[in-house]
Amino acid sequence: MKALEGRFGVKLFCRHDHRIQVTDTCERLFVITQRIFGLEKRRRGDAARGGRLLLGRLRIGAIGPAEVTRMVVAFGQRYPEVELSVSLGDR
Repeated sequence: MKALEGRFGVKLFCRHDHRIQVTDTCERLFVITQRIFGLEKRRRGDAARGGRLLLGRLRIGAIGPAEVTRMVVAFGQRYPEVELSVSLGDR
């Protein structure tokens, strides 16, 4: 950690006697790092599924609920990470 602090000229920890406390910079870098690891995990999952994206948002328009209800339920069960929204109209 000292090498990282020296390389970038930042303080990640405050050292007092035998105690160590994280700095605001360290906390911000931790949040960014968590996002990076999350994106990497998602990328590996997408690659394992053959590149098929199984998350995101899908908007559906239908004339009435009877025509679309079964399809929406089945799709939602198969792809739970996809956010669905349905708009109903008369045409």
